[in-house]
Formats: sequence, structure tokens, C-alpha cells
Amino acid sequence: KEEFFSPANEAEVELLVDAEGRVGIPFDYIKGKHMYLLDSAGGRTSIRRKPHEVVTYGGETLSSGDPIYFERRTAYFIFSPKPAESTSISLIYYRTIPSLTQLQPTETNVILEVAPTIYLFGVLQLLHEFTFNEERAAYYEKKYIQAKQDYIKLQDREEMSGSSLAIFPALFEGNE
Repeated sequence: KEEFFSPANEAEVELLVDAEGRVGIPFDYIKGKHMYLLDSAGGRTSIRRKPHEVVTYGGETLSSGDPIYFERRTAYFIFSPKPAESTSISLIYYRTIPSLTQLQPTETNVILEVAPTIYLFGVLQLLHEFTFNEERAAYYEKKYIQAKQDYIKLQDREEMSGSSLAIFPALFEGNE
């Protein structure tokens, strides 16, 4: 199924570079948001995407030092310059909608609690595709898309609601 991007399906993972200078892409990865090089003091340095310019033919990296670029190749991210083995990379990414089959009987997830119709209409669409009922499959596909859009609107409203934080300089200058 086509995925959508909301805070509910964001994930952050710390990955370690292997001996070949790469990290495996998480199995539930849809789209990257940010990638950082983590230093020993806990600092983060952004690593930018620069496709098709990262690695020269033969697998040699362009230069040495900390990685500043990454590229996706098959099931891995590769970096330039090539980082040392066991270098920590932080990846913030969008993941697939959690599968209901992965939940324990007492567990739940935010989509099941807030927008269960996403699962319902998605399953009904697949069921009707499986039974070759194209008309009903198209109907439930529209309902599925609308349920996702409603959920994204809900997330947007929650993210933007509330009062803004304002700092008044006079309060910090000793003026009241």
C-alpha cells in the first residue's frame, strides 16, 4: 500500500557503519528525513544526500575524513568520505504503517487508536481486489485515501494548535 508521512510513523535509529563503510537501511524505511554523524560527545553533524557523486568506480571514496554525503545503494546507505568501522550514524525517517499482526494482544498503536478506518478501508480494498470486484475496490480505495487525509489533517491541527511562545526582551533587561 501507498504510505503517508506523519509524526506517528517517524522513527529514529542509531546505525553502526560496517567494515565496508556502509549501514543497512531499516526494513520499515519509506523515506528519510535527516541523517547525522554522531560524535563521542553526543554532537550531531548533518550528512547530506548527493546521489551518483559519492563513490567513484571501483569502490574508492573521494576523500578522507568525516562523512558529509550519503547515497542509497540497494539495501545500504554509503558515505563519502568513507567513515571508520563502527562510526555511529543517526537516521530519522518515515516508516511503514505498523502492521496489526506485529502487535501483542494487549498492545495498540496510535493509528489504531486515532484512525482505525485507515486499516479497515485498506483491508476492504485489498479484499475486493483479491475477489476481482473492481468497483468495490475503487470505492474502498477512495475511503482509504480519505481516511489517511483526515488523519494527516488531524496531525497538522494538533501540531499547530496552542499558543505561540513569545519572549519579551524587557523582562530580561530588568524592566517590568
